[in-house]
Amino acid sequence: MSFTEAIGSGFQNAFDFRGRAGVGEIWKWILFVILVGLAVDIVVLSQWGDASPYRLLDELILLIPNTSIGVRRLHDTEKSGWRLLWLLTIIGFLYVIYLYVQPSDKIPNKYGDPPVGSKKNDFAEGARFTRDK
Repeated sequence: MSFTEAIGSGFQNAFDFRGRAGVGEIWKWILFVILVGLAVDIVVLSQWGDASPYRLLDELILLIPNTSIGVRRLHDTEKSGWRLLWLLTIIGFLYVIYLYVQPSDKIPNKYGDPPVGSKKNDFAEGARFTRDK
């Protein structure tokens, strides 16, 4: 999934808390959120000197899509979306990051089919790989 496809998927599925989101999709979304925050800071600080009301608006606009993609990412690792509540604690932030970097389930789980772009793990099925010469 490309960067623009991941952003489009994030907004299209903003109110969809079911299904799954892959590792690449969430990290591209997080990069997008960081870039938007930096752009708001740069533009607003250079013009008015105080970016706090605009950053608050930025964070409020992205709150639901951020939550949605986080829940779908946890579903991809076969964990409940309620685990995002760990973000309300200091140590929980590290736990959620740990869950975000876990590999995707390559097979359907109780939350649905693997996300678009996931490939079935051929090695686990006993396929042999040889080096081409």
